[in-house]
Amino acid sequence: MLRKGENIMAIFHLSGQIISRSGSNGKTRSSVACAAYRSGEKLFDERSQETKYYTRSIEPITKILAPENSPSWVFDREKLWNEVEKVEKRYDAQLAREFNIALPNELNAKEQEKLAYEFCKKAFVDKGMVADICIHNDKKDNSHFHVMLTIRPFKENGDWGAKAKKEYILDKDNNKIKLKSGQYKSKKIDSTDWNKKETMQLWRKQWEVMTNKALKNNGISEVITCESNKNLGNEKQPTIHEGYIARDINSKGRESEKVNNNKVINEYNNTVIDLGKYKEEKKTHDNYKKFYRNFSPKEKGILKNAAKQLKIFINYENVNNRIDQLKKWEKSLSFKDESIGKTNKLNRVDKEEKILSEAIKILETESDRFLKLNYTSLDISSLNIDEKIEIVNTTVDNKKILNADEILLLKDKVKADSLEKSLNDIFDNNTRFTKSVKEDIEHIETVFSALVKKYNIDLSKPETAKNVPDKILNTLEKMFNRKVDLKSSLKIINNMYDIKLAKMYPEWESRVELELEEKELFIMSKEYFGKTLMPDDFKNVTCKYNSYQQEEILNILDIDNNEKLKDKYPDFKINGVYKNMFYMECHSNEKLNEVSKNLVNNYFHKDNFMKDIKVSEKGLINEKSNPTIKDHVKSNSEKSLLFDVIGTLINEIDQRFQEGKFENDIQKKKSQKKKLQNRKKRSQEPSL
Repeated sequence: MLRKGENIMAIFHLSGQIISRSGSNGKTRSSVACAAYRSGEKLFDERSQETKYYTRSIEPITKILAPENSPSWVFDREKLWNEVEKVEKRYDAQLAREFNIALPNELNAKEQEKLAYEFCKKAFVDKGMVADICIHNDKKDNSHFHVMLTIRPFKENGDWGAKAKKEYILDKDNNKIKLKSGQYKSKKIDSTDWNKKETMQLWRKQWEVMTNKALKNNGISEVITCESNKNLGNEKQPTIHEGYIARDINSKGRESEKVNNNKVINEYNNTVIDLGKYKEEKKTHDNYKKFYRNFSPKEKGILKNAAKQLKIFINYENVNNRIDQLKKWEKSLSFKDESIGKTNKLNRVDKEEKILSEAIKILETESDRFLKLNYTSLDISSLNIDEKIEIVNTTVDNKKILNADEILLLKDKVKADSLEKSLNDIFDNNTRFTKSVKEDIEHIETVFSALVKKYNIDLSKPETAKNVPDKILNTLEKMFNRKVDLKSSLKIINNMYDIKLAKMYPEWESRVELELEEKELFIMSKEYFGKTLMPDDFKNVTCKYNSYQQEEILNILDIDNNEKLKDKYPDFKINGVYKNMFYMECHSNEKLNEVSKNLVNNYFHKDNFMKDIKVSEKGLINEKSNPTIKDHVKSNSEKSLLFDVIGTLINEIDQRFQEGKFENDIQKKKSQKKKLQNRKKRSQEPSL
């Protein structure tokens, strides 16, 4: 449903169903057949021994997304749904969950595809489901997609998990309650929250938010809402989903009850729309006088000229995006040889940066005027520019003054958005996450201190910044906020790692002694091997890839052909973390040919991951380490450098833990001894 406007615009339609083996019409249904119909692919159904195929005039756009712990075969549509059919034994088993979701016609095909994939990943895949997505564009103005989802979760090892478990109901004495049938009273506990009403409401809200964001990013003002007409106070009646059968009957000249009902509803709604338009226009007119943007003629002229030169619509978000683009462009130019072309491009960057800096100054000045006029009791000096802009924009959009709680929520949102941006920047390049973040913080501190010194700024005396150029002040503010965000990111990631490690190694007490970089190594090893490394893995060290595979992957990596790598080795994750693990595995393989060995050595000379965790190739074993682990590492020292490094780290952490425990015991004994002495001393004192 549209929240604004009543033209043929983006609509909210998200309907779901459970695909069960026992259909409502009494016929047996097949998830393979359903997948074949939606994808337009020819799929063989092993259960019925039939090939399922449904011709489509326009081939659907299809893609399968899956969580990290799922097996590689889930990306094969035929294999995926046949495996579902095998694991579900009951005659009335639930095979899949499906959603039919309307895509906004205002977006082009590429943007629609991006929106569908991003929503499915966030809403379903990140929760543990495999999402089989099929985008249909059979008819104009009816773009939509179907997504079939697995109902049964996967375990960490890639095996199917349980949908639910039985939990016995106990009496007041914590004993099982026996029924007349001889069975014990119990209840079913779902292993996921996917069937909950609240989860469905969350998915609807997520689709609303993500669709509106996509529309806004493409300059479209209309927004959709997941709220019902009733909740919105809207007098319009909802239409019913007609489906292709009803429309086909109608197109052949016969009457369809569903289509006829919708015609009556639409006629009623058109009358409501006309009345609603009048009410909305009157309300807008009444409220418009209260809140408006107040740019001076000079400011309007500058912004108009900026828009013309930069070829963008001037608002705070677009200006900041353009600044980020210029920074990336300037950075790429710094690696090029000196030339007239490079000089001209750098001059253009400098010119645009000055225009953008002036635009930001005007936007902030206008926001200050707006806030002083409408928020007389608000301490504007305590707000940063992001918070000011957000409060002004929200006030204008909602046509009302915000209360203190709403302003506080907005400030939290701005902070969260800033932190999310920092985290996204980091995760986009997650090679040596901790190291790169700490290097960024050090770099920011160095540049910040240099600028403060250059312009003689005393941070305890604001007046010393009076004559500093606005561009420098803006840079200092952004650097300070960036540093705060990065430090917050480290804390968040540290907490995330602690939670993951507690699940991976619940019995390993020594893990509390791990540094952040060391925690990262264990997390990365699980990503690489697809499982948590346990002591038995050190007894019989095995490589993820054999010699032939290692040589082939090394050659593909050398020519930087990611498409070929993904095609031949779909489980190989193309990121720095995974590559580091792979090269460490290859390092100790003496069976590699000379070309491959050179490729491995070249990699370590360029980017020696071992240096980051302070482990050298010689003297890997600490003689005071746990003898069991030590023996395992020694016996396998020629098999895998990766296991050597992890095994050594385990030994060092255990030793560190024992030393810390010993020190704590000494301190505890000293404290107890002191308490005993004080008690003895008090007992010897004469009583008054």
